[in-house]
Amino acid sequence: MAAIGALTVLLASLNFVNLTTARATRRAIEVGVRKASGASRTDLVIQFIGESMIYVALSMVLALALVEVLMPYSTLFWAGRILFDYWRSPDLAMSIAGAVLLVGTLAGAYPAVVLSAFPPAWVLRNRSGGPIGSQRLREALVILQFAILIGLTVSTGVLYRQTNFATRQSLRLDKDQVLLIRGLAPRHSRMK
Repeated sequence: MAAIGALTVLLASLNFVNLTTARATRRAIEVGVRKASGASRTDLVIQFIGESMIYVALSMVLALALVEVLMPYSTLFWAGRILFDYWRSPDLAMSIAGAVLLVGTLAGAYPAVVLSAFPPAWVLRNRSGGPIGSQRLREALVILQFAILIGLTVSTGVLYRQTNFATRQSLRLDKDQVLLIRGLAPRHSRMK
């Protein structure tokens, strides 16, 4: 289950990076106008990474709210209690904050570095909507997303079959001819 959760987070992160990259290349004219009006490359990098951080932070707040709302229903499914006390566990809270920083930085880094590197005249003349390598990166991210989805589908099927076998299949043991005696010490439990 942890692997499925990790793959789901990785898939969502790749999807976010892909969407951010696609959206940022459409904003090439804005970048050109800002650079022509005096914005430095550092200003543009800070803007793109800052926007990504805001999106990821808002998404994390929404995800934590959904976890809080759906946690009672998941405990019914798992037949036990799952603890997700991020407000009491500093390690878990730091992991969540680290994930926000990592995904936000990675999602904003490519558009920030690549788009801010082009001269304003080239960006304003070019009407294609983005730099040359951005299409290849998006295609590679989509292929990686499909590979992860296939892995998730296969692992979900295996997990379902294993859970079904463990809970519903017979133990292949004749339970009618078994005698269980409690309270005897292990050396005295021999049947004669």
